[in-house]
Amino acid sequence: MIMQSNQNFHGYRISISAIDAHPGVRHFSGSNSYQNGSVFISCPCCNYEMFPAINLDFSDPKLTTLDLWDPVYMNVLFCPFCGLYMSPYWICYGNDTIEIVGGDRSSVEIFQNIETPYLMREITLHEMGPEEDPRVCSKKNDYYMRSLGDGVYHQIGGFPIKGNANQLSCCKCLKNMAFAGILDYDDLNVPLYENDHIPVSLIIGDGDCLNFYTCKTCKVIGLSWVR
Repeated sequence: MIMQSNQNFHGYRISISAIDAHPGVRHFSGSNSYQNGSVFISCPCCNYEMFPAINLDFSDPKLTTLDLWDPVYMNVLFCPFCGLYMSPYWICYGNDTIEIVGGDRSSVEIFQNIETPYLMREITLHEMGPEEDPRVCSKKNDYYMRSLGDGVYHQIGGFPIKGNANQLSCCKCLKNMAFAGILDYDDLNVPLYENDHIPVSLIIGDGDCLNFYTCKTCKVIGLSWVR
């Protein structure tokens, strides 16, 4: 049974490859100085380089139909070093700059000693069917228990698994932002490594996620921790 809604479900599951990629892929996680769309931004809290967890080329016809973003690339940035994500933060695109606004800057404690420069892995998009709609009552517990698929639920489009679609306002115009997707707790294939090149997870709370939102008018991506 699907909870009543006047909105159709249209979204894609974001899958990160288990194999490192060479420059030239369309959608990717991580960064490479030779890859189109890579960004290199310092965290405003700890000053370490933020991790470009999800980088999507919005010239892809699949994404254009979602009507979420006008610039060519959407870069969902996360700091794996500190607790910036513990308060909402916004990624603001200027003509030639990207600025991080907000976030929890109460402590510069370093949680993980992550290796940089980051590596890069290809992202593939898989269209989600009605049976994956998080508004389907029978699926909610499966999502919460991470018993569907590989248990990692990065997403673009569709509807949130936790939280709601009108959770965040734009830091510039103060209007409600459109729900755009999910950056999930990832202990599977995200290209993050600690000391001695030991693979580590993209840690968001205790198995939580970040919902991200967009304001097309202001060219802003907003992220909010959902527990």
